[in-house]
Amino acid sequence: MKYNNPRIKLYLVMLLIGFLAIIPESNGQIFGIKAGATFTKNNTFNLSSNVMVNPTSSLELNQDYKPGFWLGFLTQFTIKGNVYIEPGLNLMQKGYILNSIATNSSLTGYSRSNGKTNFTTNILQIPMSIGYKKQHNNITYHGKIGALIDVQVFSKIKGESHRKEFDVNGNLINEYNFSSINISNPNLYDRFSGGICAEVSGNYKNFELGVGYQEQYVKGKYRTFFIGLGYIFSN
Repeated sequence: MKYNNPRIKLYLVMLLIGFLAIIPESNGQIFGIKAGATFTKNNTFNLSSNVMVNPTSSLELNQDYKPGFWLGFLTQFTIKGNVYIEPGLNLMQKGYILNSIATNSSLTGYSRSNGKTNFTTNILQIPMSIGYKKQHNNITYHGKIGALIDVQVFSKIKGESHRKEFDVNGNLINEYNFSSINISNPNLYDRFSGGICAEVSGNYKNFELGVGYQEQYVKGKYRTFFIGLGYIFSN
């Protein structure tokens, strides 16, 4: 990642403003823990349903959402009325799943390979959001929007492939299964990256249920949807 990227500078400024806003007279403070599931895609790929490699070969690609988990800690500082600042610290799993179907033909027959590559990265995340809350009956509703900084902890790539070979009459000749794991791949995700985040949630007593969206600009564009359940300790 280029550190002179204007987007990253903007995220850092937003985080700094958020922290500085906490220092003045904040008249309320809340702590909480949250955990839940993530669903991530990498929008770098402009995949087509069928990519012709050459007259005797073709390649089909598609991408699935990568399921993962996250665990986080948060604190809220009330600034004025129903407006507050919420910094946090999350451990979050992201990535994507790339599926492929490759077909090759020759004078003696043809082959077909089905592949699945699972890209996983684990990050330490610092989000900073500004929120607004509104109470209705026994439920407090929240809307939050902000910026975040990601730091890659470790990542891995796992690949699986199933290959079948046929003769010119369509009879199966050979069948193979392949698998490989790359435990550490620092090039999968930028070491440092920035993004934006938004979340809506509701509190009932000390419990909070929320859904949100994150977008990171790292080796393309990661888009993450997440859901989380938390417990809030109020003073």
